[in-house]
Amino acid sequence: ISADVALGEGSSLTSENGDFALKKVTAESGAQIEVRSGTLSVDELAFTADEEQEKTSTIRSAEGAAIAVEALNAASPNHTLQFEGNVSAKTLSGEGTLLVGSESAAATVAVNELSHSGVIFIDPPFEEGLGIEGGSFFTAQSVGENGLASDVIVGRNSVFVFGGTKEE
Repeated sequence: ISADVALGEGSSLTSENGDFALKKVTAESGAQIEVRSGTLSVDELAFTADEEQEKTSTIRSAEGAAIAVEALNAASPNHTLQFEGNVSAKTLSGEGTLLVGSESAAATVAVNELSHSGVIFIDPPFEEGLGIEGGSFFTAQSVGENGLASDVIVGRNSVFVFGGTKEE
């Protein structure tokens, strides 16, 4: 789809049963993007938030599904973006808080270039007896010109990898 997609506050975009590609998606605070099966590819994905808003947006993919983004911008410093499932991004920029995993699902986020500033909190749901294989992963191949500008917090059974992949 070559048209621009604008998601208003609290709205959602859901894809299922196929492989879909979008050029540009702009999402306001509280927006939800979910892939139930198949893949969703987005050239440019930008989250925005009003200075007064402090809502959480979510990018979620079900088991076996994936979301791939060329340029992901989590713009606002008071915005929270939560990841669940598998998400990859060529570039990840912006400010604010990134939550990798939630109370209900782990996440794997793979980034080629990280130039985000703010907080990255990597933490899966707690399940008794589940080890690192059920944890959340955040990998960054490189950082932007300002170096690692985010504060990274790694919770139990979670991994932050710089210069490698989850498989390595």
